[in-house]
Amino acid sequence: MSSLIPGEMLAAQVVKVTHPSPSCHIQPVTSYSQFNERYQIHKIPTPRSLGPNEILLKTAAASLCHTDLLVTAGKFPTKLPRTASHEGTGIVQAVGSAVKDFKIGDRVMAGLPKRPCGDCINCKGPENWHQYCQNIEGCIGFLVDGAFAEYLVADSAFSAKVPDDLSLVSAAPLACAGITIWGGIVRAAVPKNGWLAIVGSGGGLGHLGIQMARVKGINVIGIDAPDEGIALSKEAGCEHVFDARKGKEEVVREVQALTNGLGVEAAINVSYHEYHAA
Repeated sequence: MSSLIPGEMLAAQVVKVTHPSPSCHIQPVTSYSQFNERYQIHKIPTPRSLGPNEILLKTAAASLCHTDLLVTAGKFPTKLPRTASHEGTGIVQAVGSAVKDFKIGDRVMAGLPKRPCGDCINCKGPENWHQYCQNIEGCIGFLVDGAFAEYLVADSAFSAKVPDDLSLVSAAPLACAGITIWGGIVRAAVPKNGWLAIVGSGGGLGHLGIQMARVKGINVIGIDAPDEGIALSKEAGCEHVFDARKGKEEVVREVQALTNGLGVEAAINVSYHEYHAA
C-alpha cells in the first residue's frame, strides 16, 4: 500500500465509552455502548490490509440516511465503536489482489454489502438480495465501518464507477436512496409512455424516482402533502403533482381525470405519512 496513505484518519463514530470503575481502583475499566448520542470524531488507524476483492477509497462524500439514525438508536446488532454512513463515494487508493474492474484513481460509489457468502438463497436469487445474506460480514455503516471517515474499505463486487459528468457529492446518496427507488421502478415495470404514481414524491427517494422514471420515458404523477414536498416534486421535473391533503378520494379523482379514466399502471409509496396511500 502506498506510503502516501496516512497511518491514521478521522472518523465519525457511534462509540463505546470506557471509564474507570468508581468502586475500586484495582477493578478493570468498565465499558458501555453509547447509543442515542451524537457521533464523536476520533482519530483511528487507517485500514492497511485489504481482502482480495476489496478497494480502499479516499472518501470524497458521505451522506446521512434515515437508517443511520436507527443504527445510532441501537436498532441493529451493531458492535461499537462503529464508523457511520452507508452512502459514500471516493477515489480508489489501493486495490485487493483479485480486483480487476477498478484501478487507482477511479471515481467510485461504495457498495453496501461486504463479503456476502454467494451461496444462500438471498445471494443466488431469484432476486439480487446480497445485502440480506445471513452469512454476510456486514453492510458498511451497520456491522462494518462506513463512509464517515477519511478512508473507506468497500467490496468491489458491489461498488460502481461514477461517471465523469456526475459529481461525487450527488452520487453518494444513490448508494442507498437511489438504489432503493430504482429497484421499485424496475419492479413496477411501467412501459414507456405509461403512468407511474409516486406517493411521497417530494422526499429523499421520491424526487430521485421522478428523475429516473422520466429518463425511462415514463409519465410520472407526484403525490405529496407538505408544500416543500410539492415544490421539490416540481423542481425534480414532475409535471403533475397532487396534494395528498385533499384526501384519497379527491386525489384518485384527479388521477383518473388526468389519465382519461385509466389510472396508473403502478404506484410506488415511499411515505408513511397518514395522508399518503397508494
